[in-house]
Amino acid sequence: MEFLIIWFICGVIAAAIASAKGRNVVGWFFGGFFLGLIGIVIVACLSNKKEEEKYRQQVAQENRRLREKLDQERLRSEAFRQHVAGRLDSHDAQLGVDTRSLQAALPGPGQFEQPKFPLPDELESLFVNDTPPAAPAAASAPPAPNSKPSGRQWYFERNGESHGPVLEPELLGMFDDGRLDGATLVWTEALSEWVAAKRVKLLKPHIQS
Repeated sequence: MEFLIIWFICGVIAAAIASAKGRNVVGWFFGGFFLGLIGIVIVACLSNKKEEEKYRQQVAQENRRLREKLDQERLRSEAFRQHVAGRLDSHDAQLGVDTRSLQAALPGPGQFEQPKFPLPDELESLFVNDTPPAAPAAASAPPAPNSKPSGRQWYFERNGESHGPVLEPELLGMFDDGRLDGATLVWTEALSEWVAAKRVKLLKPHIQS
């Protein structure tokens, strides 16, 4: 008789815990009745269905609120677009132009010609190769005096300090009159690092031997 009372109490406790967690009260009453303390421990370790349901409702409510807000923003955006389109149409009617057809005639984003930048191989052509290929004598001659001067800017090193920028004709003149020599370090945007002037094809003809 005492065991029946203990089992009954365990069943009642298990049923109370199950009710608080939104579980099956009758099922867990018999679970506590037959399993005793083990049934109480098991139901106590189960998740709370009431809290889970409350959380799901909160998430669903927040999602609905966000969807409604997004729909309102879309409606406002569409109304503003229609308002702007109507204003543009009225201005077009007054001015006698059709901006819609002009906009359609404009080139797309991919139709503009992209600027061309020197490729690495083109930049390397400024250097003197260790074993240059055979070339006509005219290829190594300095540019003609009446050629159009380049607008490239250069920097050069002297006494451990960098100087510049100077335009290319001025730099060539400094090599022509001997103020700079082949060991002078130079740099321009076409070069990846400071190099000796004697390594640069453009400068080599102007270096005093």
